[in-house]
Formats: sequence, C-alpha cells, structure tokens
Amino acid sequence: MAAVVTEQGVNHPTFKSPPSDLDLSIPSLYEYHAKNSPTHPVFSYVNTATKAIRDITFAEAWDRINTLIERVYLDYKGSPQNSVSRLDHSRPVIGILAIADQLSYLYLEVAIMSLGYTVFPISSRNSAQVVAHLVEKTAIRLLYVSADSEMQALSNSADKILRERNWQVWMRYMVTPKEYEKEHVPTEANRKVDIGDDDVTMILHSSGTTAFPKPIPVTRRRMINISKIPSFGEVDLAGKRIAAHTNPIYHGMGLATVIWPLTCGATFVLYPPVSPPIIPTPSNFIASWIAGKCDIVFSVPVFIEAWARNPAHIPALSSLDCIVYGGASVNKALGDMLTHAGVTLHSLWGSTEQGPATMFIPKDPPPIDEWEYFKLMPQATYHLEPQPGLKNIYEPIMIANDICAPNVTNMEMNGKPAYAAGDLLEQHPTNPDRWRVYGRKDVQIMLSTGENVNPVPIEEILGEDPHIVVAVMFGRHRIQPGVLIQPTPDHQIPAGDEKKAEQFKNLIWQSVEKANAHSPAYARIERNMIIVTSPDKPLDRTPKGSARHKVCVERYAEEIEKLYAIEEDCELHPELRQFPDRV
Repeated sequence: MAAVVTEQGVNHPTFKSPPSDLDLSIPSLYEYHAKNSPTHPVFSYVNTATKAIRDITFAEAWDRINTLIERVYLDYKGSPQNSVSRLDHSRPVIGILAIADQLSYLYLEVAIMSLGYTVFPISSRNSAQVVAHLVEKTAIRLLYVSADSEMQALSNSADKILRERNWQVWMRYMVTPKEYEKEHVPTEANRKVDIGDDDVTMILHSSGTTAFPKPIPVTRRRMINISKIPSFGEVDLAGKRIAAHTNPIYHGMGLATVIWPLTCGATFVLYPPVSPPIIPTPSNFIASWIAGKCDIVFSVPVFIEAWARNPAHIPALSSLDCIVYGGASVNKALGDMLTHAGVTLHSLWGSTEQGPATMFIPKDPPPIDEWEYFKLMPQATYHLEPQPGLKNIYEPIMIANDICAPNVTNMEMNGKPAYAAGDLLEQHPTNPDRWRVYGRKDVQIMLSTGENVNPVPIEEILGEDPHIVVAVMFGRHRIQPGVLIQPTPDHQIPAGDEKKAEQFKNLIWQSVEKANAHSPAYARIERNMIIVTSPDKPLDRTPKGSARHKVCVERYAEEIEKLYAIEEDCELHPELRQFPDRV
C-alpha cells in the first residue's frame, strides 16, 4: 500500500529494529531482541521501597519467559487433556484467570505462545457464568488462576457449572514473581514451537456490550501485523517511556504492552511485580509514571478525568509528549480544560474484533478544541457507510487487506471479508480525514416521532454524578425516552419504595438537568421517565464497566412497559400526571 511507514529505532544505540522480511512470531521477536538488543530496556518499574527505577532488558525478559516455558510445559504434560479445540485447530488452549501483576501475566502469555499453545487471557471481572461459557466455548483444559480468594471463588463457581455440563478443566496456581526471578536453569529440550501464519496464537474476548462476551481468535499473522502498528504512526518511539500501568494484559490495550515494544523500541513502564499486585488508583498511577520518567501516558479515561479535576496535576500532565486514551471517551468539559492547559490528547479507537483502527501516534497534536477527532490508520481499508437521517454519521466497515485485517468478519464487501464494527463515527465538518466517536449503532434510540436519540453523551453526564453507578436510556419506537438509573450502594432503593425513589431523584436532579441542557428537546429526560433500579436487579455491565444496553432494557421490560402504560393513561387523563408543571 502507498501509506507511509515510520521507521522505528533509527540510529538508536541499544535497540535494533527487526528486519521486516524476517516475519518473526511474538516469542521469536523476544528471542531476536535477547540476542540483538540485549541491553535495551523493554519494561520498567519503580521500586516501591527504594523509589529507584528498575529497567528490565530484553535479555532478562527472555530469560524469565524461558523459566516459565518449562513450568507451562510440565503443567500441561501432567493435565488430563487430549482435547480437540472448538476453534478448528488441535493445539491446546490454555486460559489465564488472574489478578496478577502485569509482568507475571505477560511473561506467562509469551511462555504459553512459545510452546505453540493458544493463550486465552480472561477478564477477572467476568461472572462465573461467563467464565464457564468462555472455557467451554474454546475448549480450555488448563486454566491458571491466581491464589487470591476472589479468583479462587470465581473459578470454583465456574468449575461447578462446567462439571454440570460434563466439562473438566485442570486448574493450576498463577505464576508469581518469586518463581521466575530465580536463576533460569536451561533444559536439554528445546521447548519452543513455531506455528503457521493462520494458526490461532491468542484468543481475546469481546466486552459483551450487547450479549455474552465472544471469543475472538487472533492468528499468528494478525498478531505480527498488530505488533507493527506503532510504525504506522508518525513518530519514532524508540527510547520513549510509555506509562501503561492500568492496561490489563487480558484487554486489547494490554496486548499492546506485550507486543509493541518489540517493533518500536519504546519502554513500557508498569507497576512493580509484587504479589498481591498493586491496585491502581489515580493517585498511585500518576505518582508512578512521574517517578518512572514517562514521556507518554496510555490509559483509559477514568484516570485522566480524575487527574484533570486536581489543578496540582496540570504541570505534570502538560509536560508529557501526549496522553493516549482508549476504551471510552474522555469527558468533553474535562478534555477541553486539559487541552487549553497545554495537555495533548490523542484518541485510540478500535475494538477487539478489528484491533486498533487509529494512528498511533500522530506527529502533530490536534487543534485545541478538536482533540476528540482522530485519523484512521492509513494502512487499513475502510468503507464508511452513511447512516440514514444522521448528517455526517457513518458506520466504519473494515475490509481485509494484506496489512490490516479484522480478527473476525461478519460480512463481505467487494468480494473481500469485512467487519462492520457497529460503532458510529462522526466526520469532521471541514476536514473529511478526521473523525470522532458518535456512539454505538445498536444503542441509538429511534423514537416513534422519527427523531433519533444518541444516548451516549446523556448517559456519560449522568454517570458523572457521584450517586449514580450507571445509567441506561430506553425508548425505542416510543414517543419519548426514559432512563434506568442504578444508585451507588449507599443510596440503593428497596423495590417498590416510591417515596425513597423520589428522594433519590431529587438528589440527582441537578445532573439530569445538566444532561438535558446538552440534549435536543425530544431527547430530554422527564422526571416521571426515570426508573430507579432495585438492589435485587442490578444493571448488567461489561468488564470495562459500561452497561450492556440490550440486557439491561430486557431485564426491566416489565417496569418499562408499566411506565409507558401510565404515561399513555396520563395523556388521556391529564389530572393523573404527578408533575403537571413539567407537561
């Protein structure tokens, strides 16, 4: 393709970029750098006791991976396996369900891949039903589980469900830093196995926004192509220190921690490898990346928004090369405040199904008031499908090419496999090459009046209220929208307690009015269209914390139907409306 590739590690003293024609697998790239870039720091952390920076070189990382290769080989050899995978390949699938430090997690992942096995990292925030579903769906027979009580309880509950389905999974304790920090003793056998380009080397799972999470297979070829994404940007990242403390390795953003240093030479800075692991907070995250002398922060918005609310953090934030955020949108008001204070924000949009789709990282910062907009990665091929009745709104459809292809496909376009993301993008009014996220196609609410409601910005404003866990709008094919609101644990309302429900509405009303002020008249939330959820029917959420809209609305279908029935009755008998001043 004609798209320009930015060479990484040009004239760098310790990082030797691998030749593109070698086409090495991820484990082979670690081995390559252990020989050709042995002193280059691939990972780094700040020692909690001494506060000193501790860099981990490629040589050291590969040595630790080799220590775990032997552990995984013996664990699998001793397991009751001999199963055939349900993803059309016979190599074993090994799962990880753990609350663990990032280094232990990624070392184990690479060790599993080195043996030619398929690794499946599973989010620790899933329910037992979801874990059992994913284990059975992908034919996992060996599962590494951390020793903490939470994961032990979760794995035991999932195992009980699986046994009822006559499915047996062999569980072993998650690796710990003490295990691989000891000196590696080489074995006579060469355990490393390379696999074919179209063999599945890793499985990720979707967040399950609208249904159960789905396993997403990632082939060897696709993994190699994803590892090259930094070179599809406009910056040579070799030697840059990237803060990635809060990106869990089981997530797509965490996958970048494992594979991007191999092709760009950036050092990914993490929390120290301790057991139990450090629980991220906005406070310890910013302290860690400042102490770790980071140039770039790569994070989800919740941490960025917390820092933005503290003026004392602005000097540190503005001193960074940039902040790259993904997984959700940054609050508009806070993002505006940060960029006006000199902070550079870059959005990384994508999905597990298609991988990252935007440029990482552009050379020039976006205009201050247009930080939400991004450029699609030029190496990817997209068809932008216009959305009827929505000006400048398109659904991006990724069409497979030799460089960028989706991990899964759901359609064909121009005779080629393609993936319709289900996200909607809004085109910049004057620059057709720039886009911003508009929302999910499947959560747009078409009212019976013909107007379309985008619930995302309304739900985000309501979600900022300290008394609200999550909000979900409803109203498809109705005359007006409503919203489900789940209170925080200290403000939960017993089912049927209308008096307390009204008191809670008073408590959050300022946030409702704020959301309404940013919405067209037909999308505004009236007080009588708020359903406060009950503790016995919590709203279902993904591991990322966002609501599963379809599941939530179905869960409260009876209450929603009753609410609209009351509203219809009120229209016939206005005297029955509880709040006539809002008619």
